Parts: sequence; structure tokens; C-alpha cells
Amino acid sequence: MTEWAAMLRFAVRECHLRPTDFWRLSWREWLWLTATPAAPVLPRDVFETMEKAFPDD
Repeated sequence: MTEWAAMLRFAVRECHLRPTDFWRLSWREWLWLTATPAAPVLPRDVFETMEKAFPDD
């Protein structure tokens, strides 16, 4: 399998993109889409404390 075929297969199966949408992606968009998720900005307990202090109406 070629590198492009593997990338297209990943885009369709894992990212749920249509092939036409895959070919429209810029290289930067592809890198962003396939990057390893970063650690959360806030630890969960800090987020939950803020959520309780500032609830959505």
C-alpha cells in the first residue's frame, strides 16, 4: 500500500472524511487532524471546581 493510500484510508475510516474532502486538506490541516492529542490544559479536578463555581445558565 502506498503512503497516500494509507493516509486516505485513515482519513475515511478514522476521521470520517469523504475522499474529496481528504484531497482538499492542506498539509497543515492534515498534520493537525492526525496529531497526537495534547494533554488537557486544565487538570480534571480544577475544571470541575471551575465548572461548579461558574455554572452555565
